[in-house]
Amino acid sequence: VYAESLKGLIAQLEKDLERTDLFVVIGRLSDNGVDNPNRLDWNVIRETQVALAKANPRWEWVDTDDLNGPDDNLHLTKDGYRILGERFAKAALQLIVKPQ
Repeated sequence: VYAESLKGLIAQLEKDLERTDLFVVIGRLSDNGVDNPNRLDWNVIRETQVALAKANPRWEWVDTDDLNGPDDNLHLTKDGYRILGERFAKAALQLIVKPQ
């Protein structure tokens, strides 16, 4: 369901913007729920995010596992959000200059 919903969101954006050449950068869910047996969906979503990015040459994903502090908190740290922004920018630039 997550994969189809995300692809549907991007398709809707393409339709609304009347473009078919959008670049997508996904910030993969952090490692917060990786070892939680009550959050099996967490790993499925993480795997799906990476698989979608690898399946589309106009998509990329960035890692967030090191951005949520030493206790693997749900949310990123203050510095983690800044670093995530830098990773988004770097990934976006690489997509833009990469031959399609």
